[in-house]
Amino acid sequence: MNYTNSLRLTKTTSFLFSLLILTLLVIGCETSLSKESKLIDWIPQNSSWVVQLNDLNSVKNELNNNEIFKQIKSLNPKVTSDISELLSETPNVTSLLCVTKVGKDPGALTHIYKSSIDSTLIAGPGIEYSKMRINIEKRENTILYSTFISGYTLRSTSQLLIENCIRKYQQTNNSETKNLFSTVYETIDTDAPLNILVQPKAEELIETVFNSTPLMPKVSQDWNAYDLSFEKEGVSLDGLVSILDSLGDPLGIIKNNETQKILLDQVVPQNSTAFLSIPFNNPLETEDAFKLWVLHHNVALEEIKLEGLKTIDEIGWIEIGSESVLLFHSQNEIQTQEKLIPILENSKKYREVSYYPVKLPQDLLVFTAAIGGKVTPNWSCIIDGFFIFTSSGKDVNAAQFIAGINIEMIGKNSSYGPKTAWLTGFDRSDFGTIIQKNLKGTGYQLFPDPYPTQRLFFRSDNASLARLGIPSHTFSTVPIDVDKHYHKVSDEADTLDMEIITETIRAIALGTHTIINGVDTPSRVVLKEGEGR
Repeated sequence: MNYTNSLRLTKTTSFLFSLLILTLLVIGCETSLSKESKLIDWIPQNSSWVVQLNDLNSVKNELNNNEIFKQIKSLNPKVTSDISELLSETPNVTSLLCVTKVGKDPGALTHIYKSSIDSTLIAGPGIEYSKMRINIEKRENTILYSTFISGYTLRSTSQLLIENCIRKYQQTNNSETKNLFSTVYETIDTDAPLNILVQPKAEELIETVFNSTPLMPKVSQDWNAYDLSFEKEGVSLDGLVSILDSLGDPLGIIKNNETQKILLDQVVPQNSTAFLSIPFNNPLETEDAFKLWVLHHNVALEEIKLEGLKTIDEIGWIEIGSESVLLFHSQNEIQTQEKLIPILENSKKYREVSYYPVKLPQDLLVFTAAIGGKVTPNWSCIIDGFFIFTSSGKDVNAAQFIAGINIEMIGKNSSYGPKTAWLTGFDRSDFGTIIQKNLKGTGYQLFPDPYPTQRLFFRSDNASLARLGIPSHTFSTVPIDVDKHYHKVSDEADTLDMEIITETIRAIALGTHTIINGVDTPSRVVLKEGEGR
């Protein structure tokens, strides 16, 4: 997703989607039809949610087999039953499922998709409204109303909604209006099974939903969009929140930060219940916006510097049970450490990694609470550019890392010959054995580090994770015993072979795919007393 003045977030939670089904919000949707109508032109006015179904078969399968949806069905069988009825006997094409408030009913459902006229419906019971036919379909648990307009089938649990759509079709003009909904709609990722678009209004219901959803960002007053994918446990939301240029909107503080690839998900424990990440790449304008927000909200702060954020490129929050964790990723670990953890004393250790008592500046605590969530940390830990802050030391636990992949010096043929690489610490875990298995038949081979006396396993960037027991290893190809540029100023880009770099990266991707996909889990690294220091 990419949109000016928008927040890009990634979030994983099993709780959110249950709220999407169980609780229904009210929004307004006004679109004008162009000469050639589009799917979104038929969204009923005053809809609460607009869900685009890109893979209907996948969604149906999840409704029947996903553990989360099983829980949802037991909590609200009426809503899920209506959804199942609407989605049954429909083609596997891109479609919209809309939730609309009709009178006292906050949850009337409408399913919209492109199709040809269904002759079986025309032959069945129906009524005429404004010279157009409304079909009446008596299903097992509900009655559905449908009509066919300009190449689209509209099927709803509400007859009134179908009548409104017919009226809208007959009254509309041919001009095309570009509104914020259309702009945000263009950002959705149609490769995701489904997309969710919602426009919060100042109603108690929206406060109830989003305030009780773990780590949901401060929602603005206009269109938000989320791409939803199904995970083994929970769901993943990759989304975009439109930001109002208003001092009352806390997300306006970070409106000038651009979307970017997230990194903090690498340190999210498996037992976490929620994770929120926000990109951070414009500290100067963010500081100015924060000062205005503080002034507008009469927040008492002696000074505002946000100096610790000058080298930060991402901010995140994790919830682990009742514990909240604040995360930063730094472009410059030393400079960030000097600002955020200036005193490295009275440390404790967990698997050879030190963590320290800390007290973050008040302006930084107010800033992070405003845009994401309140965390009052007492302990901090630094791991390879990741800064972890918790109220207690118990969650500074890197045991949740599955593996670490480090790539270094891969631009030349190794001493083992063409299409080969070597791996540091090969005998420290079965990580290398897994890679060898996956590379069989590819024409590429992996070998153990040929320079054991150099102790490279503890000299590269993988070492910090390896000292924690994580199977973290370095891939290399350069024959350092004979390479005349190794660790010299002559080690320039023109001494490297791009074809070797490309084939090595491709081989690493092939070799690690079963680890990344959760099929293989490499054994842990076991260190002897005092080893690796």
